Amino acid sequence: DRRILTPLHFYAKNFIDDVYRRDSFESSKPEPIADKVKNFAAILGKRTAEMHLALASQKGLKSHTQGEPPDFSLVFSPELASTDQKLALVQQLIQQGEKTFSLLTQIRKNLSPEQIPLADQVLNAKEKIFAHFSEVKDAALPIWLIRIHGDYHLGQVLCQGDDVVILDFEGEPARPIKERKMKQSPWRDITGMLRSFHYAIHVAFSEVKEKKEKEAKEENEGNGPEEILEALEYWHEAMSQIFLKAYLDRAAWAAEAAEAPFLGNENQRASYLRIFTMQKALYELEYELNNRPGWAFIPLQGILRIL
Repeated sequence: DRRILTPLHFYAKNFIDDVYRRDSFESSKPEPIADKVKNFAAILGKRTAEMHLALASQKGLKSHTQGEPPDFSLVFSPELASTDQKLALVQQLIQQGEKTFSLLTQIRKNLSPEQIPLADQVLNAKEKIFAHFSEVKDAALPIWLIRIHGDYHLGQVLCQGDDVVILDFEGEPARPIKERKMKQSPWRDITGMLRSFHYAIHVAFSEVKEKKEKEAKEENEGNGPEEILEALEYWHEAMSQIFLKAYLDRAAWAAEAAEAPFLGNENQRASYLRIFTMQKALYELEYELNNRPGWAFIPLQGILRIL
């Protein structure tokens, strides 16, 4: 029985509902996270690594046409970005950032009172954000490029028993086919999924909060929004770490055989996460400002957490 809904959203709602009822929440305790959610994050991390290993296969594909079959291994083999490619990536990141900051400046006054302080903090951090993007130019930070999923989030995952199936490899529909087929950093997929985790818990929180308000229960009963958000951030961080560990554990086997050079060392991975998570959060912010301004707080909070 395949379902497009992952356990993450379902268990997030139950988790938040439970925290609402408790007298207090201690963020140091790992017990509130259900084992099934941990297992889901772990298997998703493992399958994500296997997806990237397949898309980075140096074995390539062989044609079945008559005559000498051409070798298409270069279509899938990892490539180290050149200096020019790295400079082009930095330019792309900054151009996207400028576009988002311009839009945020224009729409700021129309945001809700709760979102304006978040927007101001992000606007004031513009130079710091662009400094993160400039890390790409560092000669000590290799950028490996492979074929990637390109539009990776929880909506692209089918649950089947205790396993997952990844679907929809066509990339972002708004981008030209030629651009979607270009090799990119696999960390774009990884950070896309991590940002999707963040969205899942906040959407679940909004749904539970709305339900509680409709039920009109006694005010001040159990935990309030601040305690819930503290629990959510702990929950998101825990899920992200489980996903990343499972990804790295699976991909490390191939890295030992030089089949996954894109993993990098610990310091490089920290830079990859910082750069590409910021890129994704800015992309989300632009989307929300244009389509759902009431949801802008999610990427705004994500940006501030990265900083």
